[in-house]
Amino acid sequence: MDDRHRAHVLGRFAHVVDQDMDRARELLQEARCMAEVLGDKRNLPVTHLDLAVIARIRGDFDVANAHIQACLTISQETGQVLGEVSAYLELGQNARLQHELDRALGELRLAIRVFQQIVSPPDLAWCLDEFAALAMATGDAWSAGRFLGASAWQGRGSEALQAMWLPGEHDQLAGEAGGLLGEETYELAYAEGQQWSVDDAIAATLAFELPAAHAAPPGEAANDHGLSPRELDVLRLMANGLSNQQIADALYLSRRTVTSHVTSILGKLNLSSRTAAVSFAIRSGIA
Repeated sequence: MDDRHRAHVLGRFAHVVDQDMDRARELLQEARCMAEVLGDKRNLPVTHLDLAVIARIRGDFDVANAHIQACLTISQETGQVLGEVSAYLELGQNARLQHELDRALGELRLAIRVFQQIVSPPDLAWCLDEFAALAMATGDAWSAGRFLGASAWQGRGSEALQAMWLPGEHDQLAGEAGGLLGEETYELAYAEGQQWSVDDAIAATLAFELPAAHAAPPGEAANDHGLSPRELDVLRLMANGLSNQQIADALYLSRRTVTSHVTSILGKLNLSSRTAAVSFAIRSGIA
């Protein structure tokens, strides 16, 4: 067995011993080190994600988020869209578990935006379950019931996303939502979600908002960084996927002016790329 294959096997074998967290972590760390030495980035995202899950279960969110950021960076570098989705979902879950619900919603919206790049998404159920968990964290059992109904018929093919959820969490959420709504009302919400197409489900996640008591003040993050109203306009259009020329046309500006605004936005936010600026816009509720 060559080293590249051995590193992959070690990472997959860690799932067999997932009840022994210490042993699983040892195997995953060995797999990660071997893959890094070999320069093999294909399996690194899922290895970092598995390590993040172990750290999250142990309550070490700093270590978990460090592994998730590594998963996200490598996934973006290598074009692994499901790895990118997984990273944003895990960041959202961690934020929810730390009661940072506004940040959680921003991360989950990023996951859905990336998910839309997949022509036939195989794992939307995991995204919907996490939106259901976020809804329940705010007491919005009706939305949770709809998300759970929609997730019931969606595929759950990705091992990376399966690792994020403990067995039985879907059913536990259903029980909590049903307890709040009552059986008859919960079944109505659940049935509505079951009627959604994939596009309907994605639209519902992007339309989901936190109740006012849980949401951050609008524009708070942008104001902290001193973005001007025009820069906010440019940033919103960037988040909608427009190029500099398209932004210029929409705002009746020259392309050079828009380029200057983009440079200013990146400087004020201390970011290095448009992708990072778009992430900031979505997390902050600007887009």
